[in-house]
Amino acid sequence: MTRSQFLEACHGDGDGAGGTTLGSNPVYLCVDRPQSTQLLMNGACRTYERSDDEGHSQAGGAGDVLPFVSIETAGVYARAFCDFGPNFEVVDEDGETPRDTPLDHIAVDEEGDEGDDDGTAFVVHCIEDERHDVSRGDRIAFQIGGMDDTADDGAGGGTSSGGIGIGDGAADGDAGQCEVLNVLTPARFTVKRRHTRTKASAEEFVHLVNGSSNSFSRIKVPRRVPFLSLEDALKRWKDPSQDLFAASDLDKSFDPNRRSAVMSSFAALDEFASEYGRLPHASEHDVVHFSRLAKRTRRRGDDNDDDDDDDIAEDDYTDIVDAFARCCRARLAPVQALAGALGAQEVLKAASGLYNPVRQFLLYDCDELLAHRDRVGAKKKTSQGKGGSDAATAKPSRVGAAGQSYVLGESLTRKLASAKLFVVGSGAIGCEILKNLSAMGAGSARSKKKKRGGGGCVVLTDMDTIERSNLSRQLLFRDCDVGKFKSAAASEAIGRYNSRVNVDAHTSKVGDDVTDGPFDDDFWASGVDVVLNALDNIEARLYMDAQCVRHSKGLIDAGTLGSKGNVQVIVPNQSESYGSSVDPPEPAIPVCTLKNFPYDISHTIQWGRDLFDGLYNRRPNQVNDHSDAFGNMSSVDFARRLLRNLGEDAALEASEEMGEDFLAAVAAPSSEGNLADDDNAAAAAALDRLRVSSAEWAVLLANRLFYSSVVDLLRRHPPDSLDDEGEPFWSGSRRVPRALSYDATPSDDGTVPADRMVAN
Repeated sequence: MTRSQFLEACHGDGDGAGGTTLGSNPVYLCVDRPQSTQLLMNGACRTYERSDDEGHSQAGGAGDVLPFVSIETAGVYARAFCDFGPNFEVVDEDGETPRDTPLDHIAVDEEGDEGDDDGTAFVVHCIEDERHDVSRGDRIAFQIGGMDDTADDGAGGGTSSGGIGIGDGAADGDAGQCEVLNVLTPARFTVKRRHTRTKASAEEFVHLVNGSSNSFSRIKVPRRVPFLSLEDALKRWKDPSQDLFAASDLDKSFDPNRRSAVMSSFAALDEFASEYGRLPHASEHDVVHFSRLAKRTRRRGDDNDDDDDDDIAEDDYTDIVDAFARCCRARLAPVQALAGALGAQEVLKAASGLYNPVRQFLLYDCDELLAHRDRVGAKKKTSQGKGGSDAATAKPSRVGAAGQSYVLGESLTRKLASAKLFVVGSGAIGCEILKNLSAMGAGSARSKKKKRGGGGCVVLTDMDTIERSNLSRQLLFRDCDVGKFKSAAASEAIGRYNSRVNVDAHTSKVGDDVTDGPFDDDFWASGVDVVLNALDNIEARLYMDAQCVRHSKGLIDAGTLGSKGNVQVIVPNQSESYGSSVDPPEPAIPVCTLKNFPYDISHTIQWGRDLFDGLYNRRPNQVNDHSDAFGNMSSVDFARRLLRNLGEDAALEASEEMGEDFLAAVAAPSSEGNLADDDNAAAAAALDRLRVSSAEWAVLLANRLFYSSVVDLLRRHPPDSLDDEGEPFWSGSRRVPRALSYDATPSDDGTVPADRMVAN
């Protein structure tokens, strides 16, 4: 679609053409366009006319503008801008599922100076060793009996049978919801009730929650995020109260010199191109004129010219503007990849309302790379008697990275082309790495000598094959690649993208358990300079890290988890290795908690897994291990053997288990013969007895687990009992259990009864 066609579609022709032309949920993405063009297109998006269900045109306005995303790069600098309209709504800020946090108790906040309408605030206490996930201003709901109060904000009129139904004036489902006032500690915070026109006083509310609620969870509430148009944002970006910048670098994003220099440089770039019909060169004439334009645009439109620039250090400002001018005509592949990914992410946010969008500018740069270029230029000036770096006079590189050569210099580009890079994995991250390496010309230098270690190369290994589900996120693969090895298909794709790159693809595994293969000591000694991990498991990462430490190789490790990502760069002898720091282990669940006092769903899952493993794995193996001794010894000798090997308590438990299991084994019919044969009536009768005994065993097991043990526990600790310190025994993480009687009603949910598993 041409620009004129887009403008015509945005303004519409009175019959709903705009909505039908652009689709039902359009987002406009502007890529590397001049600022003047961005202003024109953003203005059109602001006046966009969307069709209603009947095809009638609707004027763009409150919540009905066409979302606008702009991405632009200039050398090592990048800028993103988003305008989703004045009434954009974020329905889910983080995409995380709110966790159910176990509740200890709540109490009236006696020291609080803010609260609900009657001045009451409450302190919420999590149980010991548990942390909440709430922040100031969040909304929470207390859960009672496994049901929670998560109705919408009254807009939908929904109701919830699980909420604390104590209100008569609040919106349906809102009476049990609270708003977080302050976070005191990771396990304690204060709240107020959102609706106090209730029948319950503060004391009654505390009693109800403490007596009935086991946990609470955060409720996600849609949030309105207003956006300014690009025209207004460019006028107001210096006003701190507008908060128009998203941070991308904690060291740079809050620097007023850098922010002012980059913003004015992008504006000056448009004016320079309009005046000269081209982008600036790195010549002194162009740099001086560009700097003059940048200073002029910095002051344009300011109501208080002097006040706005009080914090600007002219030397720092000029250095950044000059650096911008010298590299802005180039396109650097890694910066473009980053900006492109950011733009695509913002488009998804605009279309879905998920995650917090960039509001409204995001500035990024990696101008520290220019320092390397300047050092190289200074060395050349000293050794050759010439001024300037090779970047200023660089010709298009023979390795296919002209912009890179212009910005960083030909020497660094050739060094990258001669590098031997080892990419481990070619999944989603691996495909991105390979695409970027190809665009940078990495591993593309040809060797004049036919020997191992000559020239540049990208060594790739992945033992997985491509599945159809991979195609949506692994960009190098197509339908025709399904079933192929990922490494082979990725190598072919890179060859089509940049035929100069030398790719050596393998399907070999890397790891401690691999004793032979192409990645031997000779490979690590001369076949690789830097390793790039694109792995999906910790064990392989630790192995690659150990190899890099052993052979003094650089390592770049990357990983993703949903919309989150991380990158770690390891430089030999300078930075911490990957294996030097590890995540803390998952906290173990105490046995007493699993058996008697579970309070979290993870506890019941672990209890079930332990029970299943004990019944159908550990105990059968126990019988097999002791069957010979049991058959060849007297009962007394066998008992003494158990006591000697296991100890008194373990021997007693094992004897009880084997007593049941050996009887079941004796009752089992022989596998010889045909049980369907009438002549084998004895075996058929034995099978019937086994089934009956298995059913009896299962009933007794259910009765012991869910009734007898609970009754015994309540007999020792009645619901109103106190502990040794005089506090209620059933408090905190201890919940009063309820005994369950066995129900013989047949199950229709597809589960396999325990007796059938034992019998088979």
